[in-house]
Amino acid sequence: METEIIEYLEDKTSFVREVDLCTDPNDTKEKNIIVIKVINATTPFGSLNARNVTIYIHHLDPVESLNNANTILSALNEKRGIDENSWGVIGDIVIKYEGVDSMKRTVHSVLLKIGLQED
Repeated sequence: METEIIEYLEDKTSFVREVDLCTDPNDTKEKNIIVIKVINATTPFGSLNARNVTIYIHHLDPVESLNNANTILSALNEKRGIDENSWGVIGDIVIKYEGVDSMKRTVHSVLLKIGLQED
């Protein structure tokens, strides 16, 4: 699921896979990164599964960290509604300030739930 989210964000924003967008922060040497984490499915509703997603934005510039979080929020707001065998955002999207990490980067998170149509 992380791959689909990365592909969508790469298509809708200026973020680039394996430069800005990744699933494992240890896979890149970049300082400013966006890490996508999908937490396994919650209770299914028929053929619709819901998954919790957290996107962490690590950036040396606190303003850019928040700007990137807002860019992601805007892009994901356009992904509402679920087509056959696809995914879409359901519910609210929340941006949270998480603090500063060990590399002195400001960290924001974007929290959302996606619905995934599966056969």
